[in-house]
Amino acid sequence: MDYDHLYPQRVIFGDPQQCAERIRQIRASGVTNVGLLANFGGLGHTKVLASLDRFAAQVMPRFH
Repeated sequence: MDYDHLYPQRVIFGDPQQCAERIRQIRASGVTNVGLLANFGGLGHTKVLASLDRFAAQVMPRFH
């Protein structure tokens, strides 16, 4: 499956602002939970951990 088929309806990716905006859109539709697959696309372990750290530090605090 290519990204054109997935984006933007089925995935959340981008910089922290883009991810937060997409989550706001999803929440506005009534969704209360989102699953996270951080190694989508076969990222290396170090990049996956960096992505999770960035999400926790820069995206999640916007929703507390």
